[in-house]
Amino acid sequence: MNEKVHGYGARVVWEGNRGAGTSDYADYDRRFRVSVEGKPDLVGSADPAFRGEAHMLNPEELLLAAVSSCHMLFYLALCARSGITVLQYADAARGVLKVLPGGGGRFQDVTLHPRVTISRRSDPAAAAALHARANELCFIANSCGFPIRHRGPQAARSLTQPERLPRLSHPEPDPNARPVYWPSARALPVPSPHAPWVRPRRSVCTRGWPARFASNPTNPAGR
Repeated sequence: MNEKVHGYGARVVWEGNRGAGTSDYADYDRRFRVSVEGKPDLVGSADPAFRGEAHMLNPEELLLAAVSSCHMLFYLALCARSGITVLQYADAARGVLKVLPGGGGRFQDVTLHPRVTISRRSDPAAAAALHARANELCFIANSCGFPIRHRGPQAARSLTQPERLPRLSHPEPDPNARPVYWPSARALPVPSPHAPWVRPRRSVCTRGWPARFASNPTNPAGR
């Protein structure tokens, strides 16, 4: 079985020399710059507990980001190959670092809390099960010497909003179609479309009119 090998490179430069270098533990900054060819630089520092700057990323946070993002990318690939449509993905990774009496330390564990939104036609149980497989395949997880877990009440949940349906095209009206008469509150006889058209007679009231009007109902004065 042929194994593929990928190479990566990064340049890290310390930028915390205040003038006296590391002459004293409190006389230098922990700021550093990470440069990768063709990509934006990343400026970081140590954790504030170790005299770092709180508004900058520290190595511990970058490790959590690497674990979480690698797991996510493997999970999305597995869903795509399994017929599961992921619409949204968010994770809140948490890690516990234990400092040893001699000054060193190590991560005890990292826990991922992924929240995934899938389409209504996808299987939530199958989507949730793929997290374990993603953990087995993750490059970063396989390179760590501490356990990486994932948990959460909504590892995969179906979309609650209804999906959009395709718009229906309305057919053109048929000019040869016969009209449809809907009954109203007062039922009226429907004339046959084949019967000849007859002009309705006008009723004229002649009570109290002069004889000249009553004898000539078509006179304009009798309207």
